Amino acid sequence: MSEQGSVDGASKGRGGPSRRALVVGAAWTVPVVTVAAAAPAFAASPIAPVTITGNGSTAMVTQIVTITCAATVTYTIQGGAGGSASTANGGAGAIQTGSLLVPAGTTLTLVAGGQGDAKLSNPYSAGANYQSKGGLGYGNGGNSGTSDSYTGGGGGGGSAILVGVTPLVVAGGGGGVYSTNSATSGVGFTTATQSQGGAGSSGGTATVATAGTTSKTTTYNNNTNTLTLNGAGGATGTTAGTAVAPSVTNNTQASVTVNSNSATGSNGGAVGSSVSGGANGGTGAGATAIQVSPLPNIPCSGAGGGGGYAGGAGGSSATLATSRSGPYVELADGGSGGAGSSYAATTAGGVTVSNTSTTTATSYGNGVVTVSWAC
Repeated sequence: MSEQGSVDGASKGRGGPSRRALVVGAAWTVPVVTVAAAAPAFAASPIAPVTITGNGSTAMVTQIVTITCAATVTYTIQGGAGGSASTANGGAGAIQTGSLLVPAGTTLTLVAGGQGDAKLSNPYSAGANYQSKGGLGYGNGGNSGTSDSYTGGGGGGGSAILVGVTPLVVAGGGGGVYSTNSATSGVGFTTATQSQGGAGSSGGTATVATAGTTSKTTTYNNNTNTLTLNGAGGATGTTAGTAVAPSVTNNTQASVTVNSNSATGSNGGAVGSSVSGGANGGTGAGATAIQVSPLPNIPCSGAGGGGGYAGGAGGSSATLATSRSGPYVELADGGSGGAGSSYAATTAGGVTVSNTSTTTATSYGNGVVTVSWAC
């Protein structure tokens, strides 16, 4: 009987594993499973696939795998999805597939990104500062902006395979979903949602800066006021996503009062800037609510960007209130988050990487990492 490989797993909180923990498997005090197989010297014995799944914004999920022979390790990794809403999904994570040519004795660290928290739709509560958290991973998803009522979804965490502290392959997380609301009183005003894409941009298509564009218009006779929230910029390669400012158009007539506020989300994190490795998604922004009696306060916030090799930007938000001697309208919109970027090295730590495919996931949820090999 000869030892073929071992795995060592753990879940960590938002701070992520330290550099020492990434290098020394014993730093994680968890059970170790050793896999052995009896076979002729000339035969390769397959090792059962090792799969880990992210755990949302609750804990960072990691696994240490030791390959005791020179082997080809096949992998499929998927980033965590952005937080969803009842009417739309957040952005999906990227999927990376390929293989690693590793020398005997190589230790790999697997990290599975979590899905971002769903958007919140709470009754207004002054000072509540509600927030949807980003999923944890190799680059945490960004949190939504704070709001006393409606929030966007949190960004998805990135997934990765590392040798030591060096990434071999990374799958970016998706951006969180938008936040939107409106309230009317009296007659004369009309409101229309021109577009409501909602979903944050996805890891495999992070360059789509306008993913999730949402726009609301209120009209009284010829007086039209519009809020437009473009989805935040997704990260591409080593370039972090850039936040997109809201657009507020006010065409005020006599006897019509219009007030508006807006806030711009934060840019995504730079490569290697996260203490957990990778780069965090940007935080969404919350715009101050504008209330016109007798309508309620309806603040909202932008969604978080996805984590990954570089981080996606957080969504912006805007609020608007229009009144005219009786009829009233309040609008509130939050933009969706941009996706984190994906990455594949060529060689690192003695490992040769052959990444064969980068696509966008068709399922939404926590990120997943699967590896398999034979000795």
